[in-house]
Amino acid sequence: MANVRGLPTTSSDQWIPESYRRVLDWIASSLVAGVQDDGDAPFDAFFGDGDDVKIGDPNDAPGIVSKIASVLIKGFAAGSATPGDHFGFVAQQIGSFKIGATAFPLQSGSANDLPPDDLPIGITGDLRLREVAP
Repeated sequence: MANVRGLPTTSSDQWIPESYRRVLDWIASSLVAGVQDDGDAPFDAFFGDGDDVKIGDPNDAPGIVSKIASVLIKGFAAGSATPGDHFGFVAQQIGSFKIGATAFPLQSGSANDLPPDDLPIGITGDLRLREVAP
């Protein structure tokens, strides 16, 4: 999660607003909680691309994980046709994820839908659902 300037806030963010739980279409966007891109090449400044990490926070609350409770997209989801970009739904734990009538099979708990078991979304190849390790 980021503040209004786009800077990471804390690694124990819990993202549950109703406005993000039921959207019609999701296009070329990311939803993250408690996660930042590590900024290393070749995946600079994109989410869902394999180099996302938990935000380093010395005041992190033990036992609290960053979580996206649920996502329900009524229409469709896709990244973009632009080469080199990437998007994702990324947190330490994602409770449930559904696009239209399709529910994605997520394992219960945190940090267990990791690569290579993360899930591609849409037809563009640059949108993924991914949990990160603590």
